[in-house]
Amino acid sequence: KPVGEVALAADPPATPRGTPPPGQSPRETATGDKYTLQEARDEGLRLRARLSVAYLVFMLGGVSGAHQFYLDRFTHGAILGVSGGGFGLGLFVDALMLPRYVRWHNQLCHPRAPDCPCSAGRLISKIVLLYLAFIVFVAGGFFCMPYALDRVGIIDLDMAHAQLPRNPYDILAVRRGADIATARAAYRKLSLQWHPDRNPSCQDCQDKMADLTRAFEAVKRREASGEEDSGLLERTGKHWIAILDRVAQKMGEWDARARRRRAAEVESEYVRRITNVYRKHKPEKVREVEELVRKNQGKEHVLYAKICKKYGVIPLPPYTGDDDWSEL
Repeated sequence: KPVGEVALAADPPATPRGTPPPGQSPRETATGDKYTLQEARDEGLRLRARLSVAYLVFMLGGVSGAHQFYLDRFTHGAILGVSGGGFGLGLFVDALMLPRYVRWHNQLCHPRAPDCPCSAGRLISKIVLLYLAFIVFVAGGFFCMPYALDRVGIIDLDMAHAQLPRNPYDILAVRRGADIATARAAYRKLSLQWHPDRNPSCQDCQDKMADLTRAFEAVKRREASGEEDSGLLERTGKHWIAILDRVAQKMGEWDARARRRRAAEVESEYVRRITNVYRKHKPEKVREVEELVRKNQGKEHVLYAKICKKYGVIPLPPYTGDDDWSEL
C-alpha cells in the first residue's frame, strides 16, 4: 500500500443466519422448546410452580408456611410458621392470594424453564415425613427435657417434687436416691439433734425441724408411689407438673420481691415529699413523718395530698415507683 496511507480495520466476518449470539446456547435459541429438568438444574434455573400443587401444600402444611417455602418466599413462610399461620388471618389471605403468588413466582422464571416435578403423592409423602419428624422431636423433648435439666443442674427434680428450698436428700444428709430405711435413720438422728424441746434457746430449730419433717415425708411419698416402677409417661408427666409448679413459685417470689421493692421506693419518695412540706411550714412535725407514712402504707398519695391542701402547697403528681415525676 502507499506510504502514509492509514490502514483501515477489517470488517468483522458476517454471522451466518441461525447461529446463536455469543454467550447463548443453541438450546436457548430454539423457539418454544423447554429445558429438560437436568438442563435447568445445570443452569441453576428456578422451576415453574403449579397452582394445584401450591394449594395441596397449603392444605397440608399451611400453618407452618409450607406453601410459601414451595414458592421460594422464605421470609413470608418463616413469619407464618412462627405466628401459627398468621393467627388464622394470614391463612385466609393466602388462600385468596395463592394464584397471584404462583403467577408472580412463574414470572421470575426463565421462559423455557420446566415445571416443578413434584407430584401429589410424592409431595404428600414428604410432608408426612416432615410431620413425623416434628412429632418425634417434640416427643423427645417432652420425655428428655426434665432429665436433661436435672442433669445440668438447672432444676432439681427431687426438690421440685418436694417443694423445698433444698433437695430432701441433702436436708437429711444422705446420698440422693437412698432407700427409706437410710432416710428414716438419718431423720431420727437429726430430729434428736434439732428438736425444739432439746434446744429451748435455739431460734431456728423450729424451722429446721419443719424442713426435716417435710424432707422425710417427700422421701416417703416417693418410695410409696413407686416412682421408679411407674410408666415412663406417668413419671415424665409428674416431673413436668413439679417443674411448672416450681417455675410458678419462683415467678411468684420474684413478683413479691419486686412489689416490696416498689413499695419501699414509694414510701421513701413520699417521706421525702412530706418532709419537704413540713420543713417549710411546720418543722416540729418532721420527726413524725416516717411513722405517719408507715401507718398510711398504700395510701401515701392521699396523705400527701391532704397535707399539701392543708398548707396550700401544689402537690406533685402521684409517684408509683416506676418514674420519678418529681423531677419533671
